[in-house]
Amino acid sequence: ARFAFVLPILAGRYWLRCLVQERIFELSERWPWFQQQPASVRRALVNMSYQLGVDGLLKFRNMLEALKVGDRTLAAEHALDSLWAKQTPERAGRIADLIRGASE
Repeated sequence: ARFAFVLPILAGRYWLRCLVQERIFELSERWPWFQQQPASVRRALVNMSYQLGVDGLLKFRNMLEALKVGDRTLAAEHALDSLWAKQTPERAGRIADLIRGASE
């Protein structure tokens, strides 16, 4: 049997905020350099970790290394050169733009 329930919008927003804060904390714990990244890069990494999990994000080693040394262009290229980008091209494009700093 399927169960359906309605979550009040305020509860949903609070739940989402908690999940995002959890991701930010975990990313900050794993990578001390995360907090020094520009806001758009932090937003991109939180977005990816929300979709893929932090362990899934860890698989983007080349992208993360490029970010660690400040090469945002290369990091965006690595993000787009992945199965994830082929499977979710619109989302990957938006995230690559965030990494590049297009929205700053």
